[in-house]
Amino acid sequence: MKIALLLISLVVGSIQAYAAVYTTKNGTKYYTKPNGDQIYVKQSLIQTPPIEEKNGWCFFKLFDGRGNPMNPPAAWTKCSNLEKFVGN
Repeated sequence: MKIALLLISLVVGSIQAYAAVYTTKNGTKYYTKPNGDQIYVKQSLIQTPPIEEKNGWCFFKLFDGRGNPMNPPAAWTKCSNLEKFVGN
């Protein structure tokens, strides 16, 4: 049991270690699904890797400038909308 918990914590910790935060290009639009309804999102930071990727579209977690989750907490946009690396 202790070994299983240790392995789970190592996997979860290593996944989070690969997360990175980026700004998006000016004019980036966000959607409910690829080619779906557009939703309004203020200028945000996005976390990579995406939650899901489909045909050039990415479902990213969204954060404000202080690292707080936004509303909505995630949205679809073109994967190519990444602009500048901010940090991990």
